[in-house]
Amino acid sequence: MSTVEQRVSFQEAKMEDLSRAIADVRDLVIRLEEKMERRFDQMDRRFMWMIGVQFTTLFTIIAVLLRVVD
Repeated sequence: MSTVEQRVSFQEAKMEDLSRAIADVRDLVIRLEEKMERRFDQMDRRFMWMIGVQFTTLFTIIAVLLRVVD
């Protein structure tokens, strides 16, 4: 049967492994957040371009229609 000291040292080793695993997960989450932030920035830029093109098209159509009506 194991002594108390052996059981405690085993649990301490397990806790150190768990601490390292948690630190690894934390690093992965931080990297994922950074990657997602870059992706959202790219999507924001593309969205703004798309809205700009749509407004330009709308204003062009309105200008052409107003010229035809006059």
